[in-house]
Amino acid sequence: MKNELHVMVKEFYGWAANFIANNVTQIGMLPKWVRHEIGVAGTDLAKKLLDLNYLITKKYTPKRWEDEFKGIAKGSGIKAETWRRINLIPELLKASCSIGGWWGPATKSGQLIQLRALDW
Repeated sequence: MKNELHVMVKEFYGWAANFIANNVTQIGMLPKWVRHEIGVAGTDLAKKLLDLNYLITKKYTPKRWEDEFKGIAKGSGIKAETWRRINLIPELLKASCSIGGWWGPATKSGQLIQLRALDW
């Protein structure tokens, strides 16, 4: 999925810059090209904040996550820090998750059923 991952990263950062440029009401009266530049700058700032979040939380993050980012980086040719940043976005936005787990008599098979939903 190397090609698809390159497209996804490019489109994701483009979406983020566009979102800032077109949804921050305080800059709505500015010309489109200025809003675009602010969106790009905002995305660059977000990357720095995500890197800072990584440094703060690194000691609490299992090594397997870093290994996964390195593996995806090796297969895609996109830096591991890019994958780490994208995965940390819910931390920057302070999103939360609904989590549930059921097992034993709570499930038909007795096997564990787990649910995680990212709540924006």
